Amino acid sequence: MNLIPDRNGSSLSYWCSWHTQNIVAVKNCSDKFPPEIAAAMKQGDAGARGARMMLNEEIIFGEGGFADQFEEVRGDMYFMLDDGWDVDYGINPESNIAKFGSLVMSEQRFPSVKGKSPAERLKIINEKIKSRGWKGIGIWVAAQRSAEDYDAPFGEGDLAYWKERILWSREAGVEYWKVDWGAQAGNHDFRRALTEIGRELYPDLIVEHATCMCPLNAFDHTDPALRGRYEGMDWIAAHSKEGAAYSEVYRSYDVLNAMAIPTTLDRVAFLLQWSGGYVNGEDECFINAALGCPSGVMRSHYCRETQNESGDDRGWRLDEVKAALRWQRLAPAFGGTPVECSEEILFDDRFYREGDSWWGAANGKTVCQGAPAVVARNLPAASICVEGRVKPYVAASLNPNGAYAVAILPRVIDGIRRYPDMTVRCQIPDGVDTAGVFGVNCDVVLQFAEPFDKVYAQSLVGDEAVELTEGISGSTVTVTGEIAQRLFGGTDKTPPALVIRVAGKRGAQ
Repeated sequence: MNLIPDRNGSSLSYWCSWHTQNIVAVKNCSDKFPPEIAAAMKQGDAGARGARMMLNEEIIFGEGGFADQFEEVRGDMYFMLDDGWDVDYGINPESNIAKFGSLVMSEQRFPSVKGKSPAERLKIINEKIKSRGWKGIGIWVAAQRSAEDYDAPFGEGDLAYWKERILWSREAGVEYWKVDWGAQAGNHDFRRALTEIGRELYPDLIVEHATCMCPLNAFDHTDPALRGRYEGMDWIAAHSKEGAAYSEVYRSYDVLNAMAIPTTLDRVAFLLQWSGGYVNGEDECFINAALGCPSGVMRSHYCRETQNESGDDRGWRLDEVKAALRWQRLAPAFGGTPVECSEEILFDDRFYREGDSWWGAANGKTVCQGAPAVVARNLPAASICVEGRVKPYVAASLNPNGAYAVAILPRVIDGIRRYPDMTVRCQIPDGVDTAGVFGVNCDVVLQFAEPFDKVYAQSLVGDEAVELTEGISGSTVTVTGEIAQRLFGGTDKTPPALVIRVAGKRGAQ
């Protein structure tokens, strides 16, 4: 028996090329540039210049290229062509910013589109990506027109420009726009107009928005209560609150990987309060699975070849992506439901040595990031109880289709990523018979509303459920870390993730 549908999920997730472009750039820089230049390419704008070079047809479609990743779940994701796809080599914003925002695929980078119209170019690459098993391409969009007066005030005259490009995407079957930085990045009139034009001309187009920000939440705030909290970034929080209300998808934005869990969880918890659609939690796939959010996957097998931050192992946790996406075949991402956070806030800390981070402002400093101990969606936060001296972060939700999900997330304490020794007790709502549990490196106690006769468990990276006979008592299922590890059978460093289903409730007989 397989508890996971053998079909692609409907969640609006994608794999984004940007992080991998950076990884490939760093690797290539090591032997093509003097050491001092290669080191600079790992940070900030210099790193972006190198990454922008690492996106072309050969890198994507060549043997072992970007398109060959995530074979078992690539059909659950769009393939996001990030920054660089619509400019020629050597075009960078510090000297050529007016060139960005054309949405005309570069012939230098994609020679198979040479001589074609903009819509035909997109269609050729879209069909090629689909032939590899992906949902199709998504495209990174600079928040500005490509023109010498790119930074002119946004007005009615801009609408024809963007209508034309939306119609290109409609002709090409491109269904996802990731709208990022640019002269209009902070302009809600611009972002709202793109959303409305898309709905009018091409209802299948998803227009994702975001608030451009640094990769840490208020890391240098003078108020200790707001240091490391998203709400401590006053303009950012206010801007994203407004943007999330009208956006089909709102992205939580880039983070430093080693501190990604508290940074992302705090952002997602805030955005869910105001979102009128979906909140994309980027590469924190277990947070997204547990809270019903689409993912913007950044990691890849290339991350195993080099590390852009000391101690970051996400390149060794590719099964995390697979587990999260397969769960969302059962429990798709959803929008429009309330979120409740515990009053207790947990804080993680890490010292960044020189060269540890691509964001130079963190280097040489101890960074603190905080988030609610419990974030619950469609559930009371009090329905989750954690027993232990050191608590994890916990995220949980009740999907509109009746499935329950919970993720136990590790802490970063004194710079070390660790799972505390604790027990997490979850009160499962009435009528629920299916639960996804993520990050089971401790005891997780699932208290169902009614007794049952049988319990089935299945690894979220496997295809066969087994009947669970241990840890069963009345209406309670206790999944220990040892049981979860044995059942999970992952191939990398991903913490166990399982789907649990109860059957034959005696209360119904």
